[in-house]
Amino acid sequence: MPFSMDDKLIAHILSKLPSNAITYLPVNSTIKFTLSCQNGRAVFEIQH
Repeated sequence: MPFSMDDKLIAHILSKLPSNAITYLPVNSTIKFTLSCQNGRAVFEIQH
């Protein structure tokens, strides 16, 4: 089901998630950020 979201909310989410990952992971951890389009949907992933 298609929907739209506020651009400012998306920007906030995309900045806050990596920031939290960096803050709460141990020092020298590796973090992988991926933003892709899958089946017409934006997919943002954070892995460590």
